[in-house]
Amino acid sequence: MGTLALLLILGLAAIRRGGNHASAAEITPAATMLVAKHAALFPKADRVARLPYVAVAGRGHREIALTFDDGPGPYTLEVVRTLHRLNAPGTFFQVGTTEHYFTDAQQAELADPLVTIGDHTQNHRRLDRLSRADQGKEIDAQAAILRAAGAPAPTLFRPPYGAFDATTLALLRERGMTMVMWSIDSEDYRRPGVDAIVANVLSAAKPGAIVLLHDAGGDRSQTIAALPRIVKSLRDRHYTLVSVPQLLRDAPPPMKQPVMGIGAG
Repeated sequence: MGTLALLLILGLAAIRRGGNHASAAEITPAATMLVAKHAALFPKADRVARLPYVAVAGRGHREIALTFDDGPGPYTLEVVRTLHRLNAPGTFFQVGTTEHYFTDAQQAELADPLVTIGDHTQNHRRLDRLSRADQGKEIDAQAAILRAAGAPAPTLFRPPYGAFDATTLALLRERGMTMVMWSIDSEDYRRPGVDAIVANVLSAAKPGAIVLLHDAGGDRSQTIAALPRIVKSLRDRHYTLVSVPQLLRDAPPPMKQPVMGIGAG
């Protein structure tokens, strides 16, 4: 049994260091299949740490997490204020290059207990096209800015465009960071109209879902207008809105996660 466990661990390590050109679709099934098939060999391992990424949590609670990408920006402060007024937690994945320009939004986020801040790189570059050194710089530079602003060292990370490779996974593992993807794409970055944004979220809502929204990267007035309707409708369906960390604590994610495409995020 010990030999088999060692072989599995070595197999996972080989998958994770498979170079700079492995796609999410190639990495995820192989890694999760090995661990899921032989889960009894890893009884003390944290389930989240065993996954390449988390896109959906378990279904044990009627909880959903709203997440926001690309801030801070001109609309971030209003997004934070709207969530606060609704008493709705939000998890924000921020880009380092804009934090120097929107310090009011940054301070509002840091002061609000409903806000959790994660790392979305320094310059919003596709990580799967970068060297190991450059990927590390993208992750670490943003983390350093957050710490300098008074935020805790980020433990959550979201790759721009949902793009990553085996190198990204290794770097995050070294830093003790969890890669957070999504299971509901609001498509608000397309600016399809408030009704469409609301419908995109509600039509895919299920326990454990992680919703992708944006507070920056363009005109987010439609997102702001959609938020009260999204929050009310989810609550009317008896969902509780939580941060990503609480979602993962309350409902550990299944070992089989959705295969992610590249484009949003």
